[in-house]
Amino acid sequence: MEHIGSTAVPGLAAKPIVDLMASVAGLDVVVDQASERLVADGWCYVPPELDCRPWRRFFVKPDASGQRREAHLHLIQAGHPRWAEQIGFRDALRRDGRLAQRYEDLKRRLAEQRGHDREAYTEGKAEFVASVLGKHDHSDLPR
Repeated sequence: MEHIGSTAVPGLAAKPIVDLMASVAGLDVVVDQASERLVADGWCYVPPELDCRPWRRFFVKPDASGQRREAHLHLIQAGHPRWAEQIGFRDALRRDGRLAQRYEDLKRRLAEQRGHDREAYTEGKAEFVASVLGKHDHSDLPR
């Protein structure tokens, strides 16, 4: 189990949602075996066809009002490249305060531009994340 996302980077501005990532041997097996207990603890399962990310299984935990999310649980197949990418990005931001600030600035701009469109906001961060992970030339990153 790992703490990922912006709340895992000290000092980085973040929505108050804790992202947890767990490595599992089988995505659907874990969902079948753990869903009942997770639901009893207040988690809501997001089926893959709604999540649109076939590489994970996803649960969200709403707050007491049911209006906001408190936490996300990302179940990732053991050995999937996404695991290392999530950890690598988090650790890069933890190591480099200037990089973390650039990411925070980007997130703030996207929040202003994209409003409450969660998918557009996430998509707007993709190029920055890919660059940090060495998948693109770093010269195109926002400064």
